[in-house]
Amino acid sequence: AAITTEMRIMQASILLLEGEIRDVSSGAFKIVDGDTTYDNSSMIRSRTEDLVDLKRKMDYIIECARYAAAYSITGCRVD
Repeated sequence: AAITTEMRIMQASILLLEGEIRDVSSGAFKIVDGDTTYDNSSMIRSRTEDLVDLKRKMDYIIECARYAAAYSITGCRVD
């Protein structure tokens, strides 16, 4: 009953990012040719950081919802 639209949107974002990371990971590679290096794993690291941040925010929203339900208050702000 305490699930909000924001929670559903964040969960969808988490699922999409997880899928994107799996997809990008399957094509990740590093090429070294003499002095030249090409490495596309930076996208994976960036997306992983985004995923960790979203999961942290989702945990915070869930805790706010639990707190609000326990004390019958409304409203939580996520920055």
